[in-house]
Amino acid sequence: MSGYILAVDDDADVVGLVEIILDQAGYTVCTAHDGGQALAKIAESRPDLVVLDLMMPEMSGFSVLRNLRSRPETSTIPVLILTARSTQTDTADAFSLGADVFLAKPFEPEVLIEFVNRLLATAGGGEPDTDEYTTAGDRADAKGRNGVVAHTAT
Repeated sequence: MSGYILAVDDDADVVGLVEIILDQAGYTVCTAHDGGQALAKIAESRPDLVVLDLMMPEMSGFSVLRNLRSRPETSTIPVLILTARSTQTDTADAFSLGADVFLAKPFEPEVLIEFVNRLLATAGGGEPDTDEYTTAGDRADAKGRNGVVAHTAT
């Protein structure tokens, strides 16, 4: 696998875990700990995908997502939401702003890797995979804008 991924979370343990998981899967990972830092890093070097938390100080993940989708140069970057906020309203709001996948914490590393692989394949011009990807304790809630089925913990 290859690809440049920006992982954004204010929890250093979570962003560190995401970095290790994706690095071991063969991806190059950069991290940010708040929304402002994420936007600055995206402006410096456009990632192939963003893994984004919703609950962050200063600028929420919702604000980051809104900013990304409003700019032509960043509007097509796939965004995987990885958050502890997993109500139906949170999921619907994230998708309405243009999230591609919504994954609730806690998460299984294999599920994160599967969604990252799917998003990068789709972003690279491949056909979206709309088959449900299910694991014990997960349920499909909605489809992201690229047709990837999202899950939240039950």
